[in-house]
Amino acid sequence: MKKGVILTIAAAIVSGWAVFINKFALANWSNSEVYTSEKNIVAALVLTVVFAGIYKRREIAKLTKAEWGKLALIGLIGGALPFVLFFKGLSMASSSGAAFFHKTLFIWVAVLAIPILKEKLSKIQLFAFGILIVGNISLFYPKELFFGTAGAFILIATIIWALESVLAKKFMSTISAPVMAWGRMFFGSIFLIGYLAILGRGHELINISATQLPWLLLVGVTLFLYVTFWYSGLKRVPVVVAASILTIASPITTLLNNIYSGNGLPANFWYIFILILLGIIVLTSNALTKPYNGKISLT
Repeated sequence: MKKGVILTIAAAIVSGWAVFINKFALANWSNSEVYTSEKNIVAALVLTVVFAGIYKRREIAKLTKAEWGKLALIGLIGGALPFVLFFKGLSMASSSGAAFFHKTLFIWVAVLAIPILKEKLSKIQLFAFGILIVGNISLFYPKELFFGTAGAFILIATIIWALESVLAKKFMSTISAPVMAWGRMFFGSIFLIGYLAILGRGHELINISATQLPWLLLVGVTLFLYVTFWYSGLKRVPVVVAASILTIASPITTLLNNIYSGNGLPANFWYIFILILLGIIVLTSNALTKPYNGKISLT
């Protein structure tokens, strides 16, 4: 559990950085779908070399047809469809605002975990959820909050990612976290390539300029780190706790944005940061006091 919490915190830090840096990287592409596909392919290649080629090749070779099907499903709903929607929304919105919608992930995870994983939420968890919701809204209201088409794309992507997180948690009872991470990006990349081919834009994947290449490597490796940390943490802690820890990425993105722009932080930033941190500490502390064997029992 403690190792899982540390890994999930690492994923949250990478996520806060990723939402910030992707906004700048995306500006070098005229099409968000091509950018998303190229970035995911880079992450998939790194995962393939590290896990499929070295550490987990024997496990992958022994996967059953059912397990291959599970990896393909996670690739579709985790590594393909939501990425197209998210980066379409990000191309039309600020990274801070996008971070707000993405970090509502824990709400949708909690809703989906109840029927799928039979998770039960305790009063202290609900209290912590309230803290996180208030903290996130306070961080972005009113300047960075938006909805419209951009918000709809990002919110739908977040809900799909929530479903992916819950199903991945369920599937990791028989599939290791590294193999699940590899499957997510490997099959996700295949789906994205197929999608672009249908649109008649598949040839654009190989038209990478000298300006785009360093950005592509940066965001691709960032995505590799995120998915590796995220699945490794998710394997070890309850899915609701893992998704809640990711909330800390929102103020990280906001902090990076303000440092880059030179604008001063909101007057209440550090109070809100502490509030969000408090909610995460309450949830994490509650989880660490309960026995956990891969099944949810936190009440």
